[in-house]
Amino acid sequence: MDAPSARFRLAAACWAMVGDKAQASRCARAFLEDYPDFRVDQWLEQVPNRRAEDVRHYAMGLTAAGFS
Repeated sequence: MDAPSARFRLAAACWAMVGDKAQASRCARAFLEDYPDFRVDQWLEQVPNRRAEDVRHYAMGLTAAGFS
């Protein structure tokens, strides 16, 4: 990943999925500093054609990390 912000988004989802809500929240806040209007549902509409199961899993992690 080239964009540091995208790394924070992915890290937030990963931390949330392993149960570390504090670390997930820190990463989510760091991402939202650059993209305060980010919404999971809007992001889902823009995801390139990937495996639906993978996209759903990522979206679950984002939601668990506190993204709306």
